[in-house]
Amino acid sequence: GGNYSFSYRALKLIYMATVAGNMLITALVVVDKHLHTSMYYFLGNLSCLETCYTSTLLPRMLVSLLTGDKTISFSGCLSQLYHMISYDTLKHIALSKYIYHPCIRHYQILLYGCY
Repeated sequence: GGNYSFSYRALKLIYMATVAGNMLITALVVVDKHLHTSMYYFLGNLSCLETCYTSTLLPRMLVSLLTGDKTISFSGCLSQLYHMISYDTLKHIALSKYIYHPCIRHYQILLYGCY
């Protein structure tokens, strides 16, 4: 369709690229045995969370741009808000855990000495 706005086409392209890229990263981490390390496991989880987070908001935004209907029901708004907060919280917990673990390991080495 040539009638679609530039905003719709640009957001759809960005959404598709984001989902495809994150799904590719997640699939590679699962399939390739060489990537079964904590760093790649972490990246796979972040990619999966990013796909879920992106898929919470952008499809509804694309529908709004396509149809021109910018209204959303109260329950739809609450659902989007709940899922966005949930995925964002999970992402921050994962980041905190990934950052905290090496700090504890280095602290224990300093505290008890290197064996």
